[in-house]
Amino acid sequence: MAHLRIYNPDHQTIYTLGELFETEIVPRRPFWDPRTLAEYASTVHLWTQITGDPPITEIDEKLIASFSATLLRRPGKHAQTTLSRNTVRKHLQHLKAVLRLLSPKSTRGIGLLKEIPIIEAPRPARRPVTVFSLTQVRSLANGGEYFRTDLTRPLPSPAWWESLIRILYNTA
Repeated sequence: MAHLRIYNPDHQTIYTLGELFETEIVPRRPFWDPRTLAEYASTVHLWTQITGDPPITEIDEKLIASFSATLLRRPGKHAQTTLSRNTVRKHLQHLKAVLRLLSPKSTRGIGLLKEIPIIEAPRPARRPVTVFSLTQVRSLANGGEYFRTDLTRPLPSPAWWESLIRILYNTA
């Protein structure tokens, strides 16, 4: 039993998220997929880099919001871009999962955190809807003779494709 740590609130040692991840979470999860473990480790590494890995008692909504804002400004794969909102969401979801493992609310939680701070993830960026002009639809419908012909038997290919494109446009 020498490897088991017992958390005592009156004890002077206060652990950080990085320490707890390495000493408590990883050893207790030998059944995890190595890729999942690597993803969580990547998030914990970013957490320690950005926040300085404060004691778990200091983790609150304000600190997590600061972490999220820093991730949104962090350079992405290309020098001229920043991390995508979806990547930031992923890291915040991983952080939430790690914190859940430290709370008593989870069935497999260690019980070191009384509650998990609220983690608000940025909304994913929505792409604008593509709208075709009438000219584009007409040229697409007229180009039916160049589309695949093996799908349209027994109808002639150009007529079949033109009908399909007109129906799709008119029914949106």
